[in-house]
Amino acid sequence: MFQRLMGHLVTRTRTLNQLARVTPFIHRHKSLLVAPISCSQTLSSLQFSTDTSAFTHHPVRLPDDLSKDLIVLSCESSAEGGVCHVYLVGVSHGTKESYRRVQATVKFLKPEALFLELCQSRASTLTCKNFKRHVPTVKEMVTQLRKKENIFSVLLGWFQAKIADDLHENEFRVAYEEAIKYGGKVILGDRPDNITLRRFWSKTPLWHKTKLLLLLLLGAVIIPGSDYLNNEPKLRDDSVMSKWFPTFVEIIGHERDQYMSSTLLKVASENSSVVAVVGRAHLEGIKKHWKQPVVMNDLMTVPSV
Repeated sequence: MFQRLMGHLVTRTRTLNQLARVTPFIHRHKSLLVAPISCSQTLSSLQFSTDTSAFTHHPVRLPDDLSKDLIVLSCESSAEGGVCHVYLVGVSHGTKESYRRVQATVKFLKPEALFLELCQSRASTLTCKNFKRHVPTVKEMVTQLRKKENIFSVLLGWFQAKIADDLHENEFRVAYEEAIKYGGKVILGDRPDNITLRRFWSKTPLWHKTKLLLLLLLGAVIIPGSDYLNNEPKLRDDSVMSKWFPTFVEIIGHERDQYMSSTLLKVASENSSVVAVVGRAHLEGIKKHWKQPVVMNDLMTVPSV
């Protein structure tokens, strides 16, 4: 069950020149508090339009088959019309259903900006078709540890590669490909994975680290990857996991919800329409923190061990 919430954290690939149109969201420390943007509209009062050809003050009504795991948000914007509609699309990473739904949604809406649950270190997955992750050997992992890399990061990378399939993160790539066809902006809006991992490792008690590392090893050997694809929405709702790994849920789950909600709001305040593609487990968290104050500096600081 753990892989899909962790699945976006440690993809170590090179940055490619083809990603010139992709903009990583860069956190700036000038303001410690992202103030909420006021908007009189709420989800319950939003009216819908079927017009996708021009700006409308009402969000577009999508076909029923594209409305699954979809949340529509709105905020004030400096773009034409003064309002931005955000179509938050929740996916099960690496599934054909999510691949098809994301492709059709971006093609149907043609948003001004596309927001992806990726950071710069994972950007090259957008241009790698049939992406297959290399499974590190024991010798390679020992070499990484000798370079003083975090043991959790090393084992997590091995764990991901062990259970990954060719479809991993394809929904991000297909969304990117659709957006660049019509010149849409692509924003990488997730917190840098090195910050997330360092915060998790520094704030997790030794016993919890030990349990999680053992679970990673057992999971990659015993549990087939397909089991993870169907359990992502249950991950943070599982009270047992919350009791066993409260720091994991908080740092890798809830904190990233806050970070992406804040960065997505910033992107929306400068555009007229945005499609955001994120894991289904993040939908409710992003909605919960939408237009709420978020202390970004706290989310970007790595405590001393």
